[in-house]
Amino acid sequence: MKKMIVIFATLISLIALPFMSYALETTVDGKAGALNKLAILQGDGINFNLTGQLKRSEAITFIVRIMGEEANVKTNAAKYTTNTFSDVKATDWFAAYVGFCKEKNLLAGFPDGAFHPNDPISEKAFLKLVLGALGYIIDKNFVWDTIYESSFNLGVVSDVKYKTQDADNTQYLRSDVVEVLYNSLKININGLKKSIIQSLIEKNVVTQATAVQLGLVNEIIPTTINKIEVLNQANLNVTLNKTVSLIGNSDIVIYETDNKSNLLTASVTSQVYSVISINTSTQIPDKSYTLEVTTTDDSKNISKVTAVFKALPITEIKSDYFRISKIETVSKNILNVYFTQPIINNEAALPVYYDIYKNNSLYVKGSKNNMTVNVLASNNNAVSVYLKNALISDDALYSLKISGDISSAYGVQLNDGVGDSVIFTGQKLENPELKVNRVFALDSKTLNIEFNKDIDERTAEQTNNYVITHPNGTVLPVSKAVMSAAGKGKMVQLTITTTFDPAVNYLLKMSTIEDLLKISTIQDLSTSFSGKAISDLKTFKINSIAATDKATLQVSFDRKLDSNIANNAPYYLITGITDPNYITIPNKVYVNPQDYSKLTLYFAAGNEFIASNLYKLKVLNVVPDELGNISTLDTISVPFTGSSNMDIKPTLTEAIIIGKDTIKIKSSKELLDNGNNLTLNNYSLELKDGKNTFILKTPYSVTLYDATTLILQFDNLDLTKSYTFKFNSLTDITGLNVRSAADGKNSIILKNGENHG
Repeated sequence: MKKMIVIFATLISLIALPFMSYALETTVDGKAGALNKLAILQGDGINFNLTGQLKRSEAITFIVRIMGEEANVKTNAAKYTTNTFSDVKATDWFAAYVGFCKEKNLLAGFPDGAFHPNDPISEKAFLKLVLGALGYIIDKNFVWDTIYESSFNLGVVSDVKYKTQDADNTQYLRSDVVEVLYNSLKININGLKKSIIQSLIEKNVVTQATAVQLGLVNEIIPTTINKIEVLNQANLNVTLNKTVSLIGNSDIVIYETDNKSNLLTASVTSQVYSVISINTSTQIPDKSYTLEVTTTDDSKNISKVTAVFKALPITEIKSDYFRISKIETVSKNILNVYFTQPIINNEAALPVYYDIYKNNSLYVKGSKNNMTVNVLASNNNAVSVYLKNALISDDALYSLKISGDISSAYGVQLNDGVGDSVIFTGQKLENPELKVNRVFALDSKTLNIEFNKDIDERTAEQTNNYVITHPNGTVLPVSKAVMSAAGKGKMVQLTITTTFDPAVNYLLKMSTIEDLLKISTIQDLSTSFSGKAISDLKTFKINSIAATDKATLQVSFDRKLDSNIANNAPYYLITGITDPNYITIPNKVYVNPQDYSKLTLYFAAGNEFIASNLYKLKVLNVVPDELGNISTLDTISVPFTGSSNMDIKPTLTEAIIIGKDTIKIKSSKELLDNGNNLTLNNYSLELKDGKNTFILKTPYSVTLYDATTLILQFDNLDLTKSYTFKFNSLTDITGLNVRSAADGKNSIILKNGENHG
């Protein structure tokens, strides 16, 4: 006789209702009836044929059902029927069940590639399937020879005989199958703290009330939050441990964990079984929130469950398209904005493109009256925004919206003309005054001045803003003042016409030096410094040298050179070590405009390097660095080895879509800035359709952005198509090395760039 027990469930419960709990079934018929109520064992409407044998096709169906996957298999039957065996037709009623289990590696079939669906299943074969459904992998968690012992140890079978039984049982009856399936219901799935029956409840295959009534759950399973997935700043997916009644908006409360009075508005957008999708007002990045959900389960128990989650942090956007990359809040009225492509200085500095929103409402309208925007000297893809009349407090959430009318230096509009926005948080730091951090003699003719923030280039490079005085009253004339790239916008280097005496302390006076945003100015500041240089900058060094092919040499110096002089070919001499008779000068010298310390030396036909031969580069001491220093050495001399690479003509290394109508092409060599390189009909996009090739497009614009980067624009690229980019000819910067279609390597697959947001 069944025993009734009355208990009360309490999980921060608002209401607790009594429920019935029943003992487990002990007879085979009783267990078969329980499996029938769980829709695992269905029978023929008359009985369950417990004395008969189970076909392999029927066994697979039971496995799918105890895994709670029958609805999935039926919904996706077309997918699973294509993943079967040679003797399983797609039209067979069990085909999708077999395909599902094969995909999950629960069965492998026979050596002949068949499944034999109508053969009776043996005991070992069925136990292997059940252990697989429980998450145990054959040859990893158990082996075929001792499958009986493993099943006994897990509780799948209960007779002690299984501890020593070895031989397979080919007369395996459906009654034995019922025992195994019933035992498995209460066994925990491998690696999880939940049983098969609990999994079936979570998947909404079985109600909790039914499981309790059948004695498979000893007490009401309390509702808990299994997982909160933060999708973005305004959407969550909340997964409960079981299906509950429909959740309403009033059942959801979300507040800041450290301040319960700061609430997010929340609304339920969907509820599928145990997964609830919630839309919220904008969450503050990295902020910890507490979620409270009031639920009613199928036993009418009402519970309030809570969990803590953290809003997503502000992340840097990586994209080949023109997007906002990130925002750095510098102070309570300054923020730095970084883009994913280089920007046009004059255009990016227009305030009209920038609007700031606070808690989703317009806070600062972009205008000259409200803000100043300046391009950062240290980055070709960043601006600094100064708010003249507003503050960015640290207790609110902001977003910066930038108009799609702004274009990158590649000619691409922001987010392809749609515009872009990024969320950021406030900052309570005061805007610092412009100060000098350090003044020191870099060498006998150069003075370094380091500031605490980015400075205005115009005022920083006016030589009459600096006066250097010797203790005897003599003024040391300043011949040059330049912003140093090494200082990332915060350093000025002064060059004097005489030299510093290392034994003397000098006085530096500065006036009218403004910061980048012109909100702070240094007026009449005096500071002393020692004339002793911190390093000897007159001993030039070559950091690296390598022949990249038989006619090209890459050279990197330990400092930036004067680009107007360093590009003179006669100042570089190559002599042979292996062959003492070899002597030549470059045909052309290219100085990298992004880094004046890096040079490329090109050599004409007849002067190519021989693989493995040793050579020596000599640089005459007439090449100054960017500060005007000349090396004290007569020549800088370094050895290198010839290259085995015989291909001296330019090739394409990358072709990528960076906007809806724009592609970027990278060359292995610096290119000539005229001729065919800039001719429209020199380039085409081809689209292949089967065996046919269609020349689809030619560009309407070609620009050499830098020596190795071509920017081409086309009418309405179809981003769903796969294009091949081709050229007729490509000429390197010397004008001597031309790759034509006859040479090959004149095409490259065009890739669609990443466009994350």
